Amino acid sequence: MPNLKRHKSNVEGKQKARLSCFGCYFKKMEISNYAKGLDERRRKEYVSKIAAIAAKDPYLLKCTEQCLPKNVNYVKIINYLLQGRNTVTGGKLESNKALSAGKLYQSGWVQSMEGCQHSELCFILSKVLHTQSLNLPALRVWIAVDKDGFIKTAHCTCVAGLGECCTHIGGTLFALESIARKFEEDNLVIKFKICI
Repeated sequence: MPNLKRHKSNVEGKQKARLSCFGCYFKKMEISNYAKGLDERRRKEYVSKIAAIAAKDPYLLKCTEQCLPKNVNYVKIINYLLQGRNTVTGGKLESNKALSAGKLYQSGWVQSMEGCQHSELCFILSKVLHTQSLNLPALRVWIAVDKDGFIKTAHCTCVAGLGECCTHIGGTLFALESIARKFEEDNLVIKFKICI
């Protein structure tokens, strides 16, 4: 019984230390107005997600259309949506619904995409129209991709956005895949012309 009490107090001590450390980090980190508008629990989840990949809120990054990755392919998207891990909970995403988000991209719901490099990752920011209400302003999505084209994490301003795998994120991923496919086809055409 004494060992159980000691174990419980050790666990509680570690949790308090982690929370106080998180509080210090949270005060130092610059966050967007979107993050400031979240309730306390969601804000902590959002900040811990950012802290796992970068030291700046992606919504504050300056991005351009010319800086989009050209190596995100279908296999990497499937791997992320089905086998990817949630950065906050550590559980698998297993988002079968987001796999059908290619139709969202094909139908023109993804309005714009921009990208930029920050802390060895490429961040993609996009605007995607609401699927349920056309009167509301476009949702904002960000996706973190490493140099090899593997998706690290993502976020959307929709209700399911903290879960890292809503259909809006899926639509943006399929838009990226389309860019990569077009880039690869253009390079093949150029190589073919050079060979002739």
